[in-house]
Amino acid sequence: MSEFDFRPTLSAPDDDPDLWLEDVEGERALAWTASQSAKTLTPFGGAQFERDRAALTAIFDCRDKIPTIRRRGQYLYNFWQDAGNDAE
Repeated sequence: MSEFDFRPTLSAPDDDPDLWLEDVEGERALAWTASQSAKTLTPFGGAQFERDRAALTAIFDCRDKIPTIRRRGQYLYNFWQDAGNDAE
């Protein structure tokens, strides 16, 4: 008995109605993403958002944080993220 591959292909696409979202640089997907962002920023954006962002940035960039050290095998790791050590 052979196995059948049920994954969609370009010649036999899936019947997923949201498959167009996989075209992450496509005009339709980008427009939808922008509209979803607007729906979020309308109630949650504005002055309060900016105040919260500033407060959280100050907390995360604080220089007196206690580091969290983890052992992985024979190595010790200290994950530190602040203004000088960005996660990007």
